Amino acid sequence: MRSNGSKAVLGCGAVVGAVVGVAGVGVADAAPATQLCTINYPIPNAFSVQASSVASASSANGFVDLTLHTNAKSYLGYEQTFRVSWANIDTGFSGYENVVARVSGPDTVLSIPHIETKSGHVYFVLGVTNHGIAQTYTNGDCTVDYTAN
Repeated sequence: MRSNGSKAVLGCGAVVGAVVGVAGVGVADAAPATQLCTINYPIPNAFSVQASSVASASSANGFVDLTLHTNAKSYLGYEQTFRVSWANIDTGFSGYENVVARVSGPDTVLSIPHIETKSGHVYFVLGVTNHGIAQTYTNGDCTVDYTAN
């Protein structure tokens, strides 16, 4: 399931931190993906087991595609929310987006395509939240400085 993202214009004194997104198809003319970060966290069904997700991005014509490859370390699986908040410090635009999917096995892919960041210097806050059986949750995040084409 994908949220209906939003975007806004930041004032000159605004602090980076808020928000992504526009629904649509992927970036057709994008350069090869750039690895942004690895997010590590315990799995929500067995806190002693560490899992990880690798985030990457590609961009073209002012749009960014984000991809998250999750090694769930669980064949039972769990629900994962991949979220992003972003701010383009060159244009003042910002936005947020998230997607939710069940992850299991060594490589589940979650995508947030066609984010209209515009070209420029973009700060991303990427995060994952995992929900296991009962009321067990884990999470992790990273902050990335990215140049969008």
